[in-house]
Amino acid sequence: YLVVHKESEANIVATVEAVLAELDEVLALPEFEGTKKIIFFSQADAILGALGGLTSAAWAGGGLSILILYVFLIRIKPTFIVSLSLPGSMMAAVIFMYFMDMSLNLVTMMSLVIALGMVVDNSIVVVENIYRLRSLGYGTIEASKRGTNEMALAITAATATSIVVFLPVFFVDKGQLNTFLRQFATPVSVAMAASLVIALTAIPLAIG
Repeated sequence: YLVVHKESEANIVATVEAVLAELDEVLALPEFEGTKKIIFFSQADAILGALGGLTSAAWAGGGLSILILYVFLIRIKPTFIVSLSLPGSMMAAVIFMYFMDMSLNLVTMMSLVIALGMVVDNSIVVVENIYRLRSLGYGTIEASKRGTNEMALAITAATATSIVVFLPVFFVDKGQLNTFLRQFATPVSVAMAASLVIALTAIPLAIG
């Protein structure tokens, strides 16, 4: 039998796929005609199964977040506008991960799932304040400008407070723990920063 171990920084799924592809090429040689392969255990199967579960949880979590938003806002348009921060923030985090050469694994996926419930906070505050000003008689454009400016400092401080909690992670001694912590802290931090930008720019524009 043959046991294959990956290097510490190697991707498990990619390693397993490469090993299986190489094994198929070897077994296709005339010398190995009639030889069969039996895989007793593959970490890739467990990881892909867990990633599938996390993906399903992410879709369910996103759907429930939108449902809860509607329950409290009781209006379709503001619910839809606030919901824009979900895909926008997630996309920003994934794009950042791509350029930082980070893969979608159990840790980063879990980080994104946790961020799902946090990225709508800023948009909710801005939307509610804009609608409050509109109910007081302000025009749509004026309410969007004034409502965003009034909440800008508060939501910036709240987001910065949430992100700064992860700063000590980047000063942990190098090693496997450092890698795991960085993989967890980075996506959620980027997603929250993106949600702040969306709340201060895209949300007022969508309402106005």
